[in-house]
Amino acid sequence: MPAINFAAIFRAIGFRGAIAIIALIALAVVMWRADAISESRDKLRTALATEEARHAVTRQSVDTLTLEMKRLVEEGEARAERVDKAMQQVAEDTAPLKAEAERIEREGLPADYVEQLQEAGV
Repeated sequence: MPAINFAAIFRAIGFRGAIAIIALIALAVVMWRADAISESRDKLRTALATEEARHAVTRQSVDTLTLEMKRLVEEGEARAERVDKAMQQVAEDTAPLKAEAERIEREGLPADYVEQLQEAGV
């Protein structure tokens, strides 16, 4: 392979030509690097947009779950209040029966209890 004779080439194109060629090579390298940097920036921008979209979906999901949890808690509290009221009503309704049962335990059943039940139609 023959060696490149730079001195002969330099004499042929001159000093200004050599500077112009060097400047063109430098410009080509700079443009190549700028294109690579631009491509890298575009990839990063796309990745950022994707992550922002994912975060938006996650935030929306969390907001939806938070609202659902709030609704369920409120529903549970309302049910607990209804159960408490029902238990109070049952206690009020059964208080006379409980008192009668306690009286019967203390005093016992009257002798004619069976006759009373039969007369009552029970």
